[in-house]
Amino acid sequence: ADAASEAVSSGVVENGDLMIMLGTSAFFIQIVNKFVRSIKVWPTVYLKPGMYAIAAAMSSCGAIISWLRELLESYTFDQIDEMVEKSPIGNEGILALPYFSGERTPINDPTARGSILGLSLYHKKEHITRAIFESIAYGIRDNLENIEKACMPIRRNIVIGGVTKNRNLMQIISNVTKKELFIPKINYGACFGNAFLAGLGVGVFQSMGDILNWVRWEKSIKPQAEKSSEYDKYYKLYKKFYKATSDIVHELVDLSK
Repeated sequence: ADAASEAVSSGVVENGDLMIMLGTSAFFIQIVNKFVRSIKVWPTVYLKPGMYAIAAAMSSCGAIISWLRELLESYTFDQIDEMVEKSPIGNEGILALPYFSGERTPINDPTARGSILGLSLYHKKEHITRAIFESIAYGIRDNLENIEKACMPIRRNIVIGGVTKNRNLMQIISNVTKKELFIPKINYGACFGNAFLAGLGVGVFQSMGDILNWVRWEKSIKPQAEKSSEYDKYYKLYKKFYKATSDIVHELVDLSK
């Protein structure tokens, strides 16, 4: 319920609108026009009769960046951004999986784990850092594709949460997903959404769309077509990566118990 209220506060009020909430983990809610069935994502009812939604989630998002900062002896976010800029797309042959706390959708595997593939003596921390950023973006694309397959195309991607402050990551996400990302100027949060819904309930507001009178976009981030095409090649390998390694990872988890 708190995520639904947060979605409303960010302007997710029409069929096809999608909230992408990027914090310690990631959460997605898309408003849809009917109740659907899916084993990849979570169909549910929304905030009033006749409204439905599809939800999805990644177990780790900003938490991976925090883990990386500790590993790098508390580098600042600016320093991490500088490293990301020094590595090219694909990191000269490194690919990562973002399943550092298991994963929810679309693989629904609590014993999945983060992995890094393709390391050589040539690679530096810059390559690994960007590979981790890209893995988060690939995980988001995987969820968005399954959300759209479940019911309808995404009309507008509204991105909120602390991770939106990292513009390098936001551009990578836009390029990987091939989606324009809208970032609200102010993240009002679930409490604002709750207050609006209470006002709607007692007649102060006439429709869900009235919230758009308050929501302002700081800016939108648009995909760069040439870079998106390059990411497609690595995304295909990302999709194979989990399937090729999951049995080994599950055995490793069992051995560590």
